[in-house]
Amino acid sequence: MKFTKAIALTTLFGASLAAPSPHPKGNEEPENKDVNLKLVRVTVQHEKKTSNTEFAITDPDTKKTLAHMCADSLGGSTAPDAFPVAVDIDPTGAGKITINDKEYRVHSKAHVSGGVTCTRMFDDDELLVTCDDVPVPAESLEKMYIATEQNCFDGTMNFHRARDFALGEVVTNATTEAVHGLQSREEDPCSPDHDGIDLRGDGNPKQRYLHKQISENIDCTNVKSCTVGRTESESYSIGFSSSLTGGGWITGGFDVSKSWSTGNTYSCSGEEGDEVCIWYKTAHTAYEVHREGYMDCFMTTCGARCPEADYTLTSPNERNSGGGYYCVIGTCRSKGEQYWEEGRKGGP
Repeated sequence: MKFTKAIALTTLFGASLAAPSPHPKGNEEPENKDVNLKLVRVTVQHEKKTSNTEFAITDPDTKKTLAHMCADSLGGSTAPDAFPVAVDIDPTGAGKITINDKEYRVHSKAHVSGGVTCTRMFDDDELLVTCDDVPVPAESLEKMYIATEQNCFDGTMNFHRARDFALGEVVTNATTEAVHGLQSREEDPCSPDHDGIDLRGDGNPKQRYLHKQISENIDCTNVKSCTVGRTESESYSIGFSSSLTGGGWITGGFDVSKSWSTGNTYSCSGEEGDEVCIWYKTAHTAYEVHREGYMDCFMTTCGARCPEADYTLTSPNERNSGGGYYCVIGTCRSKGEQYWEEGRKGGP
């Protein structure tokens, strides 16, 4: 798959000159410092099954959206104050971005790209390319007039929050809480009998996602291409978690399981100079349960325990419905690093 879109950017906003945006690695200064330029973030997101594409320009300092368009609204303009922006990338996000006839390679290192710093995330369903320090004439930006809040996609696109975490930016409702392993929980001698646990009402189910880097970082230095795969990856067992220490487990009628293995049969490839890694998203359902007869304390090998009445179970979805692996280029962290992302309400 390859797509090229010529974009005439024209939306009203109060533009002012701003400092350069942060870099994915924080160790390269932009090569585009110029008082007549505005350094912006360009984001291209693509849904592969529908070929729908979203193009956005944002101010990295104020986070304000300066331009936002869906693929079917792109394609050039006769507006005299418009300036051309074109993206020419493949299904992995590799390719180029052209601003006012100047080409930049989509790459995380500014000295390779020609001045911009770009990161990529992709899987079989979607693609997200983020380029920072993209120089745009400040004078032209002040005359732009096209913007839309239209939803460009049929379903839910997942990579924006994953990208923001990887870049060290704020991720809404994300936490760094630990996931307790299933094995240690089942062997807990203080755990009570699981009988008497029922769903509390409808369980108020919510989707949650555990993002975890399962591979080492592979640096494609001095080679045309490289691949990170099974040799550099580890399979992790993701167990259920509970808001009550030693709390019992039930499915609650949801399509969930006590544990899920991420596996490590995946591979991701990059080009010369890229840093590549594999991330895995394990989809969970969080649901509220109630322990009947909780007023009665019970004896365990560790002494008496009086459990709470209500608590929350967070269990991996069967067959990891809503999850899967994805490739990351330019914003790798370290193997085993993870975070939680809150999702929609409802079951799997």
